[in-house]
Amino acid sequence: MKTSVDVNTDLQLKADVLAELRWEPSVDESKICMLVDDGIVTFNTTVQHWVERAAAERVLILTTLEPCGGDKKRAARILGVSLKTLDNRLRL
Repeated sequence: MKTSVDVNTDLQLKADVLAELRWEPSVDESKICMLVDDGIVTFNTTVQHWVERAAAERVLILTTLEPCGGDKKRAARILGVSLKTLDNRLRL
């Protein structure tokens, strides 16, 4: 059962990611559909170019890393990807 703290955390996480996307000039945030549930972020996008998708993924990763104190393992778990995938996405 979700508590109000969990819901607020999910809402805050979504707001934080969207705020970061606004600062990324290569990403049109209106083309990003994001779902946050129990701290797990999932997003779909209808971008026209892989560069825009890579930028959106990078923003998502960096936004997740911040509250994790830079712990890549923890951020990868939250995002539902492997540590190797997370590292690869940061290199793009």
